[in-house]
Amino acid sequence: MVSSWHPVNAGVMTWKKFVRLGLLPAPVRGISDLTRQYAAKYGAPPAGKKVFLRLQQLNDYVGRVVEVLSAIVPAASIGSKQAKEA
Repeated sequence: MVSSWHPVNAGVMTWKKFVRLGLLPAPVRGISDLTRQYAAKYGAPPAGKKVFLRLQQLNDYVGRVVEVLSAIVPAASIGSKQAKEA
């Protein structure tokens, strides 16, 4: 199960409130893309904000936290800006 919260300020170090986004998508070439699930719930996070994700292993509806991850949303790369301008 994947849970998250809306984007927070980059200085936030830990987060304890989470809302379920859904099941972890099947991996493609070893990577599970959570972008659609997150964007459907909160929209695209603004650059400079921090996003927290929590992964849980569910067994009989009892969740055990496997991992809590966070990342700061980067500013758009130069390549993506050039692609939009073209």
